[in-house]
Amino acid sequence: YERTVPLLMGENLFTVVATDTLGNSKTLSITVTREAPPDLVIDSVAGPAKGGWSEPIIVNTTVCNPGAGVSHGSGWIQWFLSTDPIISPAQDTGLLTFYSYGDDIPSAACVSVEAEIKLNVSISLVSTTYYLGACVDVESGIQESNETNNCRVGNLMTIEGPDLVVSSLSAPTSVLTDTAFAVSNSVVNSGLGANGITFDLGIYLSTDTTITTSDIRIGSRRIGWLEPVGSPYAQPSESSDNTVVTIPVDVPAGTYYVGAIADYKSKVVESNETNNARVGNQIQVGPSSPPGVTISPTTLAVTEGDAGATYTVVLTSQPVSSVTISVAPSSQVAVNKASLTFTSSSWNVAQSVTVTAVDDAVAEGTHSGTITHTAAGGGYDGVTVASVTATITDNDGAKPDLVMSAVSSPAQARKGAKITVNNTVKNTGSASSGAFSVGIYLSSDKTITSSDIYLGRRSVAGLAAGASSAGKTTVTLPSSAGTYYIGAIADHDYKVVESNEINNALGSTSSLVIK
Repeated sequence: YERTVPLLMGENLFTVVATDTLGNSKTLSITVTREAPPDLVIDSVAGPAKGGWSEPIIVNTTVCNPGAGVSHGSGWIQWFLSTDPIISPAQDTGLLTFYSYGDDIPSAACVSVEAEIKLNVSISLVSTTYYLGACVDVESGIQESNETNNCRVGNLMTIEGPDLVVSSLSAPTSVLTDTAFAVSNSVVNSGLGANGITFDLGIYLSTDTTITTSDIRIGSRRIGWLEPVGSPYAQPSESSDNTVVTIPVDVPAGTYYVGAIADYKSKVVESNETNNARVGNQIQVGPSSPPGVTISPTTLAVTEGDAGATYTVVLTSQPVSSVTISVAPSSQVAVNKASLTFTSSSWNVAQSVTVTAVDDAVAEGTHSGTITHTAAGGGYDGVTVASVTATITDNDGAKPDLVMSAVSSPAQARKGAKITVNNTVKNTGSASSGAFSVGIYLSSDKTITSSDIYLGRRSVAGLAAGASSAGKTTVTLPSSAGTYYIGAIADHDYKVVESNEINNALGSTSSLVIK
């Protein structure tokens, strides 16, 4: 048995009497209380005038209950973007944020809600202005006295996209066509919204300071997601790189400007599409020249035990970055530098390497050593570099031995006068000598050293083993009076490697008086 009865506000008492066919009856009383329903409304909704695409905004919303009853439990709030001031959940764009304030709202009371809402909307909404609105009890979970007043429109808000700008740009001041070089560049998202998709930065060569896609594009790089500056999310807001580019070989030599355009393919919807280009520094473009290394000379002559010989190394064209030339000697020679480094600014400054023979105790006669080179870095990888061959004179076995056999001078002379010194040098060794000089000295004693007063010298083209060379050497005396000794030193500047290097000096037996 069913029966529908009306419920009045407050307590309703219902009494039911049931009687069976035998006349037996039973009575049941039921009390039902009907509460007054609430009426939920959005009293206010306020957000920023601009919001960044895919970025969070803060929206302040006030929910009130002007109804007679209490609003129990959670009332869900959702926010919307509308093209008109009438907020309709069925027609407007809902933002993917629901918020439950969670508390009961008594009659004539309000609650305030501050919500962070991410603008995850279609990219097509960028650069468009919408009304921001909110609706309460969007799931109709609360019975209200009025179900048609749950929504309210707020302020107008523009959805802003990213703003991609080239924040820095620089290149070498001098480059060659058909030769790779690096361009330093940075791109920053200075807008309010994220870019959403990858985009390309184009690097250009221009004859003027206005950079456009009509200029010569010499390279590009791909850039990923960039958050706006100040975004709370983890992705970066700036991308920096040293991008390697090449100027085509048919570009005429001359003065140009390097430039860059962010999103040069116009794939990203931005809040400002007119500030993507930047001009960098002026660069001088020259004709291409293949990378190479010049070695000079490639043949040397050294003797075991001497100071060695030197060759130079220089690059033939400007590298993209630093170039290292490795120097590797064979077992018969040694070098003073294991490697040489050339930069993009010092590439044309020659550097020297000194080669010495390994002075061993093995009699090898004339032999040779080789120095090989390897280039790496700056576009020089794999470039062939010439070797250097050193012809080595052995200092083991037969050697010359130069000694002074006679030295004489006048017994007296005036201060500052010119005198003739008779001197004889002999090669007492077992091998011929090369060219050398006999040095004439003035000493206060009979022991002649290179620390005494140097007066002059004579040159000897060389001496065979056992041969002698006699000469008369004219020298000028100093202006100091006194008693001295004239002496001579064979090979006084150590040009000849000898079997005995300590018997080269001889003093005159008689003194020289200077008046």
